[in-house]
Amino acid sequence: MSVPIIIFGWELTFYCSFFKNRNNMKYFYFLLLGIMLSATPASSQFLEPQIKFKLYVQDAIGNKDSVTIGYDSLAYPGIDTAFGEVNLRYVPFDSVFEVRGADKSGFEYQSKPTLHWYTPLMCNYNFSQYQSIIIRAKHFPVTISWDSTYFHDDCYDWTHLTRIWSYLFNPSFVNGDIAKLRDYSSVTFTKLYQQQTNGFMNNRIELIEGGGQDSVYVIWVGLAANMPTNSTFEAQVPVVKSYPNPVSDWLSLDIEVQEQVHIQSIMLTDGLGRNYSVESWHSSHNGISFSLTHVPAGIYTGTLYSRGGQAKRFKLVKI
Repeated sequence: MSVPIIIFGWELTFYCSFFKNRNNMKYFYFLLLGIMLSATPASSQFLEPQIKFKLYVQDAIGNKDSVTIGYDSLAYPGIDTAFGEVNLRYVPFDSVFEVRGADKSGFEYQSKPTLHWYTPLMCNYNFSQYQSIIIRAKHFPVTISWDSTYFHDDCYDWTHLTRIWSYLFNPSFVNGDIAKLRDYSSVTFTKLYQQQTNGFMNNRIELIEGGGQDSVYVIWVGLAANMPTNSTFEAQVPVVKSYPNPVSDWLSLDIEVQEQVHIQSIMLTDGLGRNYSVESWHSSHNGISFSLTHVPAGIYTGTLYSRGGQAKRFKLVKI
């Protein structure tokens, strides 16, 4: 009777030490996923979501990863194994490069693929359904790419990527921190871009494979048919009249003379979040004007910053 007890005690000690190691936990999760896949007959594969697309991610030295984003009326909050989700929340990230999907908090229910609830009835409303992707990268810049033709469907027309947490509550879409998946096929960003303070909750510390902790970065994915209108931000930020528009060279802003002396800086932001600073401008009784020769053709949101932190917005099309 003593032999089985000794063997059982040894096994128990082994399993405890095995699962105490977080790297082993990661391998266990992937092994479990492999067993689930191999044990599932071809005729009874995971449910296919109504909406499904891939985001391909690549770092500066060529490492690649991808995550499948899905939406379905049968999906429910949390890990939905019927659609093939496996929770990786407590599995350390790869030490160099890895991408995961997650819920709209950018924290829980990390998986590949990642599913969120959605019904086609939402297509008729100015409504956006969010989830996120989490990127672990040592080598920046990082590029996210996708098949833009998928989003020519009217119900996906305003599907977008954003790094700004506040869009989940107040999506103004006026400062260039979004990329519509229909209008672009990729977006590239630097570590500094993700670390800027106005991107609240878009970077944090997580467990990393091999021990220790390091930064991961969050990008939100919003599925939408139309531009969400539940915004008060635009009403709060004064709008400056700009002319001519479209413009090829010099742009003028309609600003009162007493306001001109308080201007500190002017920034132009394109749809990919790239910023172009205006280094000098000319004042007159009609307002101010400045050259756009250093700015590529495109659609821009401009921000006029004054002393004390006040800001005014304007929009322009450079041809």
